[in-house]
Amino acid sequence: AFSTNAYISFLKKCTGCTVTAIATEISRSHKLGVYRVVINNNLGEQIAEFTGTCYYIEAHNNDHQ
Repeated sequence: AFSTNAYISFLKKCTGCTVTAIATEISRSHKLGVYRVVINNNLGEQIAEFTGTCYYIEAHNNDHQ
C-alpha cells in the first residue's frame, strides 16, 4: 500500500509528555482505505489528528526456487 493523501493537524503543544494514538478505519474498499488517527496527551487532551488515504496494490510472490 502507499499513501495517496495525508493530512495532519497539530492542535496543542506537547513537550515531554506521553502520547497515545488511536487509529480508526473510516472506509475500506478493494483498492482504497481512509484512516483517522487521534493523538492524545497523558491528560487525555487531543493534541493532533491525522487523516490519510492509501491505495492498496496486490502483493506479488517473487520467490525464485
